[in-house]
Amino acid sequence: MQRAYHDDVQCLRCGSNRLPKARLLRGKQTYRCCECLHCFTPEGNRSYYPESIKRQAIAMYSENMGYSAISRVLGIKPGPSIPWVKSAPIYGRAVRCAGQSVEGL
Repeated sequence: MQRAYHDDVQCLRCGSNRLPKARLLRGKQTYRCCECLHCFTPEGNRSYYPESIKRQAIAMYSENMGYSAISRVLGIKPGPSIPWVKSAPIYGRAVRCAGQSVEGL
């Protein structure tokens, strides 16, 4: 098997140019570095949501809104909001409604 050297593409981790083509993933070519075995797409088009969307999702969850409802209102996929809420400091604590704790009800 012949290894490909690319002048225009470098590994995002180690900077090597020994990058044979790995596979097509969602229509984008992926490469696997021969040095560090890191798989990546050179475009690196990952969708990141701004912090304002994350804060809104956490605030909506603290108001007892479900993940599906949050995704509909914010126009995002339901998957990303779950780790945002679980990593928030409010997760697992009593949710406060109108300034009163729900624990005593």
